[in-house]
Amino acid sequence: MAATVHVWFDTTEGDNFFTIEHPTLGRLDTGGVLAGDIATDITAFVAGYSIVRGRSSELDDIDPGTCNLELLNHDGRFLPDAFAGGTAGPYGVGNVAPGRRIEVAEDGHTVFAGWTGDLTLGYRPGDESASWDAADSLAGLPSFSEWTATAGQRPGERLAAVLDRPEVDWGPNRNLDAGVNTLQGDFVSWGSSVLNYCQLVAGSDLGRFFASRADTLTFRDRLSVAAAAPKVRFADDGTGVGFAGAGLRYGWRWLFSDVSVDREGGVAQTVTVQATRDRFNTRRRLDVGPLLLDSDAASADMAEFLSGIYSQPRPEFESLAVTVDDGDPVAAAAVNLCDIGDVVEVAWTPRGAPGQISERFVVEGISSARRAGEPRSVTFKVSPVFQQALFTIGDPVLGRLDTGGVLAY
Repeated sequence: MAATVHVWFDTTEGDNFFTIEHPTLGRLDTGGVLAGDIATDITAFVAGYSIVRGRSSELDDIDPGTCNLELLNHDGRFLPDAFAGGTAGPYGVGNVAPGRRIEVAEDGHTVFAGWTGDLTLGYRPGDESASWDAADSLAGLPSFSEWTATAGQRPGERLAAVLDRPEVDWGPNRNLDAGVNTLQGDFVSWGSSVLNYCQLVAGSDLGRFFASRADTLTFRDRLSVAAAAPKVRFADDGTGVGFAGAGLRYGWRWLFSDVSVDREGGVAQTVTVQATRDRFNTRRRLDVGPLLLDSDAASADMAEFLSGIYSQPRPEFESLAVTVDDGDPVAAAAVNLCDIGDVVEVAWTPRGAPGQISERFVVEGISSARRAGEPRSVTFKVSPVFQQALFTIGDPVLGRLDTGGVLAY
């Protein structure tokens, strides 16, 4: 299989861990290997994997990404010491355990990085199966000690303050946009979830907080996609990466006549579109918040923006299924390098349409799976790039103030 899977062990086969005076393993000043620092290639013992990252739609929070490895365990090499009377298996004492660094790569490009969790063993006399779960660093964020956040910060600054908290102590592995909205100061209670709070900060900017495919904690603000060039073009006519199918929907799911945005300590701001109520016979309300916005005016601006998006039913391009051909390294690399928050272009020709349709989308989620000897399948969850329709003076469509178009926000 084109995939490679590495787990960071204290030892590899042969116990190649740090050894005093060893010519290679004993050299501290040359990047020598210390405990937990040996990347052990276990690809030969992986029958398949499945990875789920991101979210299904643009208004959901992003949960921790997960990976499941289906393992070949015929020689018992993945039997934990706890089940083996404390004896060392092929990978050494204590290595098959939670909290080991793991990386899945396709053609040298990381598609998942995180930390091992539960190992599940199936035992029948003469036959032992194993699967190993892993999650990215969102799953490992702790709970807070009591503290008060500083008023007037942008979301990126607030997230940096969170990651620098002594109980979080995250370190430099982060990539944070500045953000757009200004946040209020707020009291954060003892025991509250760091992940939930980070998602609240990101949601207050209509941004995305996630662990990247390389497990870097990342924040992308809502304007990060406004002028972004598409990272990949998917097309059904050979002019881009081919795709196996798409999920389309049109109807109620994202249709709201009313949008209400609330903030902590504020008054909910609601925008009602009577024409939507009348035409589509609905009084559905989208409730957002309470957020960390610093004014009711900011809540009103967000409600107005969201109302411009959701007051009309939209044709949804929900998902895109791609079968990655290992014989096409250019297309494979394009898919492998895609991440949450990236902009992609999709060109397709639905039956009955006068011609090909081409639109830009934001990647919200990526699910992938592979079994040894079989192609890799990847499914992208996507949402429209609303900010590409920014108000433009003089444009015959985007410059008309009286047509209900979406303005820059």
